[in-house]
Amino acid sequence: MGKTRYKFKEEHYPYFVTCSIVKGISLFAYQDISEIIIESIKHLQNKEKVKLYAYVIMHNHLHMIIEGKELAKKMGRFKSFTARCIIDHLKSQDRRYFLSELKAWKHSKHKDSEYQMWQAGVHPKQISNVKMMNQKI
Repeated sequence: MGKTRYKFKEEHYPYFVTCSIVKGISLFAYQDISEIIIESIKHLQNKEKVKLYAYVIMHNHLHMIIEGKELAKKMGRFKSFTARCIIDHLKSQDRRYFLSELKAWKHSKHKDSEYQMWQAGVHPKQISNVKMMNQKI
């Protein structure tokens, strides 16, 4: 996930996280793309043992409230896996517009990939009380 001032500090608290697509591209407005995200969220719950309190998928980003061990690593794997699946799906469906956008907005530091889907980081916000949990939900 790279260096960031946003960190998961304590494992026994839930966190509100945001994952955004580069330049606000509206990939999640399409059901087939959103289904990839939903299946990957299920994987986070079932295989990665991440406790999921809530999530919402918007047209160009998603929010989740999650809790678990090694969340930074798990979210990094989630983003990497979903990016690969979605890019492969876009290629298989010959959706050139989205592929060209993901290529055009790729940050120059990403030399090992042709495309970039996610913006860096997940901007975790620790949820420390019921009032904050209710507000985020």
